[in-house]
Amino acid sequence: MKRPCRNASQTSIIKMRELPVCRTGRHPIPLKAFNFNWMKYKGFIYLVVFLILFSGCGFIKKKLAGDDNIKQDTLASEQLLAIKTAHQDSIKKAEFDKVQKTAFGEIQFGMDKNELSQAKENMGGLESSKTIGKYTYYFNYAFNGAGQMYQMGINSGNEKTIKFDTTLKYKYQNLYEVIKTRYGAPQTHREYPSVFDVKRTGTYWIDTWEVGSKRIKIGLKEKSMNDYYVASLILDNDMYLAEQQRLKDLKNKDIIESAKDF
Repeated sequence: MKRPCRNASQTSIIKMRELPVCRTGRHPIPLKAFNFNWMKYKGFIYLVVFLILFSGCGFIKKKLAGDDNIKQDTLASEQLLAIKTAHQDSIKKAEFDKVQKTAFGEIQFGMDKNELSQAKENMGGLESSKTIGKYTYYFNYAFNGAGQMYQMGINSGNEKTIKFDTTLKYKYQNLYEVIKTRYGAPQTHREYPSVFDVKRTGTYWIDTWEVGSKRIKIGLKEKSMNDYYVASLILDNDMYLAEQQRLKDLKNKDIIESAKDF
């Protein structure tokens, strides 16, 4: 069976497809068509990349704007918290200053005798004694050389030795619980003493609280050979030390004056 004839142009095209480029010197796909298709594809890629970058920039701008808003909100919150904290601290400081200057009720350190009398009137006519907790206690006051009250004493009534470990101890525990309720546990504490411990020292301090310059002490004192009482001191420590120094200087006035000649 005879094969159909091929003309020269068909034969040359077939050979051109079969032969590699290096031998024919001609590209199997026309270059113009190839370049045109590649340019269209390349343009499409550029368009896609451009759109991605454009949308990405918008996203970044939105994110940056969102971050700025968050930072501004955070800064505003921090400033608000700082203002609130400063306000609370000022209130706490004012309260603390008032507490450390207060001896009892409306009685404050530094008052003269007239101011003390007025404070007592403001407290309903405070007398020399008052029921604190379950027992009655008696008040006394100490003034410095300038006539300012720097120390207040709160003492129980006297108890005989036979009641040292019963009634007297109850009065101590009562006052201790009242002050502990207000200021918490004392900074220093000792166990309740024996009657012989108090006899040896005359005054036996058991508990001490410190609130700024304010000091509160509770202990036991021997009044006579067979009488004891609960003793408590509330004092401004700075004023107390200054007054002790003044009294010491007053006692040694002649020595101090004579020492100036040397």
